[in-house]
Amino acid sequence: MGSRMIGKVASVAAATTILAALAAGCGGSSGIEGSSTTAAKQVNASGPVKGQLTISQWPLYIDPGKHGTVAEFERKSGVDVKYIEDINDNAEFFGKVQPLLADGQSGGRDLITVSDWLARKMYDLGYLQRLDYSKLPNI
Repeated sequence: MGSRMIGKVASVAAATTILAALAAGCGGSSGIEGSSTTAAKQVNASGPVKGQLTISQWPLYIDPGKHGTVAEFERKSGVDVKYIEDINDNAEFFGKVQPLLADGQSGGRDLITVSDWLARKMYDLGYLQRLDYSKLPNI
């Protein structure tokens, strides 16, 4: 397994463990910190799963076809997925979403799968929210 694939595998683990929601950034002075002081909205985990999930992902990472992983997830969960293969380079993608994240916005994304080092950077900047595993019965 090549280092790029290992990085992508690590990114899935990082994204699924720390991306519950995109949180508002914290203040700072270097120009890349978030400026919003709005607290992250808490998610109500009770009741049936419903709605839409928008995922930003690397091209060719999972099968979005009509019999692929995304379609199977939609069938089993009842959630509509908007699957966007728009991450081609970590730095390029971060440059695109960082202004949004700094303003407490997600660009409409619910889940972003970036490499582990970028996930950590985004977390350290206050753009991500840690999952409370005690409120997630399927973890």
